[in-house]
Amino acid sequence: GKTAGRADAYLALRTKAEAGDAVAQQHLFVQDLGLHRFTFSQGELRYAGLKDKLPAELRKRAEQHLVDLQYAELTGALRAQLPKLDRSEYSRRYAELSLLFFAAGKIPGSYHGTGLLSAVLRHAQQTRDAALFGQALEAFKQRTAGDARYARSIDRYTKQLEELRGN
Repeated sequence: GKTAGRADAYLALRTKAEAGDAVAQQHLFVQDLGLHRFTFSQGELRYAGLKDKLPAELRKRAEQHLVDLQYAELTGALRAQLPKLDRSEYSRRYAELSLLFFAAGKIPGSYHGTGLLSAVLRHAQQTRDAALFGQALEAFKQRTAGDARYARSIDRYTKQLEELRGN
């Protein structure tokens, strides 16, 4: 099936890379980043040495994979502390982490990105920060554009923003 085809393609790419094909080496590195075959620190170091050689599309994919990897490591470390934390402390730390990623312009891919943006929106709502709420809502709209499942959430967030702004 599909998975076997991907595995075969990966093995073929690895064989080319091991034979010295520079383009295959670049593609293999980006795929390995996406598969979390490196720690964030290892991936970042390898990327620093390769980034000037990568075409723009591969650079963009590698940078997104690095964000995803960093997010996975940091949220994993936070989850590992969960047994020692009460729910409100865990939520506070997750919100803090989400705000750091958002402020750095690093939004993870897939559902992790919408989860992070939702956490930023919740924090902005709780702290009555209309500017932050507006920025996070814009990012949320861009992230979920064309996905009807999020239409109600966007409507609700838009109303909350109007309330925060006093409209």
